[in-house]
Amino acid sequence: MSTSNEAMKGTSDKGLSAKRSSIRGQITKFRNYLDKISTAKVLSSIELIELSIKITKIEALAGKFDELQTELEVLNQHNLDAELAIRDSIEQDIIFCIATAKNIFEEFQTTNNETRRSSG
Repeated sequence: MSTSNEAMKGTSDKGLSAKRSSIRGQITKFRNYLDKISTAKVLSSIELIELSIKITKIEALAGKFDELQTELEVLNQHNLDAELAIRDSIEQDIIFCIATAKNIFEEFQTTNNETRRSSG
């Protein structure tokens, strides 16, 4: 019976690990997007709205990651130090991306507002 439980645990570990890999991929995709727009001279109001939506999505992703990682930590208590190191690494990536995105948003929003005032 314990073999059956171990097999189920292994299956759920793999599924959760795959979901975590997907989250990592989404973070990387968002970071690449930020790298691209951070070099832009101007962002249109549409691009600012897109950025705002993407920030909201990545913040929601942070919540999903927290829940998923907690499940993995519970399942892998024998390897908790490694799981906590993974949590720390991914959380740092998420926090950096959110901070960078909000900074870009504020910079371009201020620039767009100043441009509107001077042209009006």
